[in-house]
Amino acid sequence: MRDRPAGLTEAELIAALTGGWGIEVDSAGYLPVGAGSYHWSTVDRRGTAWFVKVDDLGFDAAGRDETFDRLGRSYGSALALRRDTVRIAPAERDLWMLTGALARMVGEDPVGDDEEILARYAQATGRTVRPAVLDLYPLWWKLADIAGYVGELRRPHGTGEDITASLTYLTGYLEPSPD
Repeated sequence: MRDRPAGLTEAELIAALTGGWGIEVDSAGYLPVGAGSYHWSTVDRRGTAWFVKVDDLGFDAAGRDETFDRLGRSYGSALALRRDTVRIAPAERDLWMLTGALARMVGEDPVGDDEEILARYAQATGRTVRPAVLDLYPLWWKLADIAGYVGELRRPHGTGEDITASLTYLTGYLEPSPD
């Protein structure tokens, strides 16, 4: 996001990082990059660099406390999960981006051998990649993007670069593809 988030000051961000995560921020700089989230680069008092991502959950100020309470409970539940149960996501969720599917999705010619990539993954991990599941994720990615852009455009918004980009990207998904 190129525009800074409305309603969040850097002081509030630093207070949230200190109060919620125990990160004592020494410096913070907004990064006008990405889409769908706001990003900062921070350094704590020990010199550790942090990449901070902030999402607009679409709630008004009245529902903010309830939202943060729910997020806090969810975070607590996530911490309670055992390490081996966190690996529930199918490998195909991330592996599809290493195949020609990503290149095709962005209108480029695929480079490399998908079969070789997937065989190397199977050899290294002992897990077989399921082609039908692998084919699901490019579609999921597109639908998630569309839902995100529609959500941004339905909420009250200004006329900055971010909202313009959201409309451009949404329109790109809705135009007929040449193939």
